[in-house]
Amino acid sequence: TEIYTLSLHDALPIFGSLLLASTVVFAPGCAEEAETVERYVDGTSVLTDDGAFSATLFHEDGDASIGENDFYVRVAVPNLNDPMDEGRGIDRAEVSMSAVMLNDGHIMDVVPEVEHEGDGVYEIEGVVFDRAGDWTVDLDIVVGDIHERATFSFTVEG
Repeated sequence: TEIYTLSLHDALPIFGSLLLASTVVFAPGCAEEAETVERYVDGTSVLTDDGAFSATLFHEDGDASIGENDFYVRVAVPNLNDPMDEGRGIDRAEVSMSAVMLNDGHIMDVVPEVEHEGDGVYEIEGVVFDRAGDWTVDLDIVVGDIHERATFSFTVEG
């Protein structure tokens, strides 16, 4: 049997780390973690809230920026058996876009124009991010009686 001894000098960093860990784990009022938002990535795909459709977002220039932006979105019925399959494009959807800043609730104050291009692709013109920060973009998609929402969150850099 070996016995190890620690000097107070050696033990303080260990006890300090344990104290910090217990403070983080048990800190009152900190039950929720902050959402991590990444920089815009062109061609990002998400499923809508109930999974009826997939939406893939593309920027005209490949990167969202402060000022006026134009996007394309492809709305499709996803092939859940093959995640690499683009799915069947939906051509008779009503698509609208809104945006809000995550940190302060600032809302995009313009209504972008949406025009159908074909094969489930819709051009969205006049999306205005008037300041840098974390944005949530909601695409509302209506096909007949089906109402779905696709949500994208990303950082627009200044």
